[in-house]
Amino acid sequence: MLYCNQVDDVLHIISQVAGQVTEQEYLQQVRFSLLIPQAKLAWVEHKLQTLSAGKLTLLSTDKP
Repeated sequence: MLYCNQVDDVLHIISQVAGQVTEQEYLQQVRFSLLIPQAKLAWVEHKLQTLSAGKLTLLSTDKP
């Protein structure tokens, strides 16, 4: 589960790579749909894993 300051941290990570949040859901779990530059994807994934102690995952889609 993400806490408020973790959500802010996720948003900060995305802004550092000029990514975009295209959707946000705050239900039992927080879910973001993101556009992340391909060249920064591994860095973002590492940062999210570190932030969440391995609980956050990135799922790739082919949506433009």
